[in-house]
Amino acid sequence: MTKTEQFIKILSGIFDTSFVFDSSKHDFADYQKGVTDELIKKLYELSTNEQREGLLDHTFKGFLGDGKDYVFSQICQIEEGKITKHDFTKKEYAFLLNCLRVLNGVILDVSEACLTYDINFTVIINNSLRSLDTPKGLFAYYMKKPLGDVKRPTQQTDIAAPIKAAFCKLVEQSGLVVKGDLSNSAYCDKVCNKFHLQHTPDIIEQMRQAYSKQSTTKQIQKVETLILPTLNATDSEKIQQQINNSKK
Repeated sequence: MTKTEQFIKILSGIFDTSFVFDSSKHDFADYQKGVTDELIKKLYELSTNEQREGLLDHTFKGFLGDGKDYVFSQICQIEEGKITKHDFTKKEYAFLLNCLRVLNGVILDVSEACLTYDINFTVIINNSLRSLDTPKGLFAYYMKKPLGDVKRPTQQTDIAAPIKAAFCKLVEQSGLVVKGDLSNSAYCDKVCNKFHLQHTPDIIEQMRQAYSKQSTTKQIQKVETLILPTLNATDSEKIQQQINNSKK
């Protein structure tokens, strides 16, 4: 059984009266990484967007269908202080919050992967929200936000072009985005779009010029402090590993 199948099976059990809400028996970080890796790998292996969208639609209906969307929307709103009274026990709430964090991480990573294939991920999520009582706009919004102790800082708007160029080179070296035959400027533009770095034609031109030069230690340090904290855990760890390897 794959990690995705395991996680769907767990989520499908939350309405069972005999279900044990014991977070200590589950490695939620492993679920998040496993599910994310499996889905991104399958997106790469499939040959058409119709197949990819079918995979995502089926998977996220497994995550959110049959009333699970309503349960998780309640957890979202409790976390935001919009609901102050609820019937969850402490164990139930802790367990469901951990599950929601897994879903949140998967959604963030997979939605970014969908940019590569020009897939409208919002449509996938909306198709999965079937409960009539679910506040769909609110739920979709909060599902995209990191919760609790996984909140990330927002990107600073004054990151210099050479620092962004250094980041682009690390992205290429780590294999996160293949450069192939792209020019330096086209590649920098692609990386900025994928990782939501602010850029203009002038900034891209500055990045192009800096891309062909060796990154300085100070620039790499700025990448670590200004950009890596804004990425999802998987991408951040991969780039950090590339940085660490280059120091050896």
